[in-house]
Amino acid sequence: MKIFVYGTLRHGQANARRFGLTEPVETDVVLDGFDMFDLGWFPGIVPGAGSVVGDVFEIDPKTQLGLLDAYEGYPNLYTRQVVDVDDGVDTIYHGVSVYVYNNSTRGAQQVLGGNWLDRKVG
Repeated sequence: MKIFVYGTLRHGQANARRFGLTEPVETDVVLDGFDMFDLGWFPGIVPGAGSVVGDVFEIDPKTQLGLLDAYEGYPNLYTRQVVDVDDGVDTIYHGVSVYVYNNSTRGAQQVLGGNWLDRKVG
């Protein structure tokens, strides 16, 4: 199972190592149709007009998915959706899971450019 991560689980981040996300399928891929918001020490994405930058990992649904669900507060804080992401050149990853924020972003700052690792809020 492939998963798209865009915040504290991205390649090289401490939480990625914590959950065994050490070898990405690809880094810096793009998910269109979502906006990213700064929710404090972590981001959340919601459907919108923007794009989000993240990494794709292959995970074992039997061992890693439950741990990631618990970490992300699934299904209350985040829901899981199936999306397509691309590398901006020619590779499209179909049927990739992503955690989508399931609460209001009212009062949160949007992360311009949709890249948590290079975040600028506005």
